[in-house]
Amino acid sequence: MTLRPIHTYEYSVSLPTRTYSFTSMGDQRAFKGIVRQILDRHGVTREVEILHSPNPDAAASLLPLIRGDKFHPAKIDNSPCEIAQPMSFGPH
Repeated sequence: MTLRPIHTYEYSVSLPTRTYSFTSMGDQRAFKGIVRQILDRHGVTREVEILHSPNPDAAASLLPLIRGDKFHPAKIDNSPCEIAQPMSFGPH
């Protein structure tokens, strides 16, 4: 019920299936890359990290938005658990 680190070869082989797009109002460059958020046993986002991006500086206004996310907790055998939620940002 705890997390282990995700290594480079793991996220480069199996990318998330859903792709999002994000462009900041003050910055016309769209953020591209893979972001991972760690959701705790209560469904609260605890960690947000950029796993891969050609333009990570474009995520400056995106990361605080993701940090504010809250979800229903994931469960293993009806017990709340932590999960890693990857998100892919790029062109549709």
